[in-house]
Amino acid sequence: MDMRNTICIIMVTILLVVSFVMLPTMKTIHADVATNATNELLVKYSSDYRSMASTKILQDVETMESIAPEVELLTFSDDADMEAIRIQLENNPSIEYVEPNYERHLLTVLDDPYTSSQWWLPHVKAESMWKHVAAQKKKIVVAVIDSGIDMNHEDLKNRIEPGGYDFFSNTTMMTDLHGHGTKVAGVIAAEAGNGRGISGVAGPFEISIFPIKVLGSSGTGSTSSIIKALEYAIAKKVDVINLSLGGANSSAIENEVIQRAVRAGIVIVAAAGNDALKGNSVFYPASYENVISVGAVDENNSRSSFSNYNQYVDLVAPGERILTTFPKQSYNKDGGTSFSAPIVSGTVAMMKALKPQLSPSEIEDLLKRMAQDFGAPGYDSFYGHGVLDIEKLTDRLVGAQFVGDFLEMTVPITKEFIVSFNQELVLGKDYTQDVIVSRKSDGSERVTLFTTTVDPTTPTNLLIAPQTNWDFGEYYLNITTGVQSKDNKSLKKDVRMKFIVE
Repeated sequence: MDMRNTICIIMVTILLVVSFVMLPTMKTIHADVATNATNELLVKYSSDYRSMASTKILQDVETMESIAPEVELLTFSDDADMEAIRIQLENNPSIEYVEPNYERHLLTVLDDPYTSSQWWLPHVKAESMWKHVAAQKKKIVVAVIDSGIDMNHEDLKNRIEPGGYDFFSNTTMMTDLHGHGTKVAGVIAAEAGNGRGISGVAGPFEISIFPIKVLGSSGTGSTSSIIKALEYAIAKKVDVINLSLGGANSSAIENEVIQRAVRAGIVIVAAAGNDALKGNSVFYPASYENVISVGAVDENNSRSSFSNYNQYVDLVAPGERILTTFPKQSYNKDGGTSFSAPIVSGTVAMMKALKPQLSPSEIEDLLKRMAQDFGAPGYDSFYGHGVLDIEKLTDRLVGAQFVGDFLEMTVPITKEFIVSFNQELVLGKDYTQDVIVSRKSDGSERVTLFTTTVDPTTPTNLLIAPQTNWDFGEYYLNITTGVQSKDNKSLKKDVRMKFIVE
């Protein structure tokens, strides 16, 4: 008899192999001790909100500014006893938080001089998603909270969403006196196909930049400006926020606004920081929960020496020799996690353009799952979940749907499959050549580091196991018609299934 119906089931129960999967540490908010020498304090009131302006308990307050719901920025005289004032405020039962108005600064590393190369576009395989631009369902707006933008740049002027604001100088003129914001905007959405300059990672997609200025010509600003910018972005219902800036102090108030933005459906991407060689401090806002923290790699996928590494890094993207737009119709090459983050932000914008219904958590999960694993197998603090891979994201979002003989399953890294036949197989035979494990549904990117063993106690069962562990991500398992029983009977049909290692 032949084996037309011989595969009766692929067992989904896990064999008695106990393994411990090391999961990345959950992001937590650290309460940093304030070290900033400043005469400004951010105050967050409880729900029974009463401003200091109404209670009149502080004699040294020079100005009070409401910058968010139940949040005020208090500025004191230069000779005020800030420690005594802080204690007084913290003891007020109507106040939830008291924080310095922390300084935030750009996360840029100066790099090689200008060239015409954009090595990072093919490196992350951006064009694989560009091919699907006709399937765009929604125009996407990316808020770039930064140093402003060159509104007249030849590669950006058609990509700018009206309505941006300068919270650094309180004006609608978002002149970029530093150049950083213009660079970041170009990485995301420099106009493609206009015969000039470069292309942003979003290529031909209809993606616009919503510029919000919070940093001055020196590249520094404050959390109060960022909080106002975040509130403004929420009110304007942007789709993505890019934060290529940060500092070593966490702010509970800043974090609260960020979480509100995420709950509103906004994806927030931030640079992980460039202080790996200078103490490797944890950077904020990248390290808040629900913020996608992006580190940097070079052309060889080696972690950039400056790129911060910690348990909060989610993934990495190119961050060296990034050619991009610069004020006054020019282009510049620069480096830093400041430019890794917008590569991811532009990618997120394309994902949202194709699938507007994707939530921030779903997008973060896809970015992690589809990242190309480097460093230690699985998650590690140097690479996070791996290097951004737009091709894998594209396959996941718009690729042909895989049709298998069994339901898709999610398995651990040690998963051993049992394929049960209704006839005995050949004991001791290596069936590896008749089993295909690949990373793509078309059978390409084959994986060879697995074993096939006929179970000596139950010779109708074929055991398929990784030599060590499966890497994280998607796999396609194909049992081919080359499989023969000990009576030389062959399968008449390939049997296929998909599994995801998490």
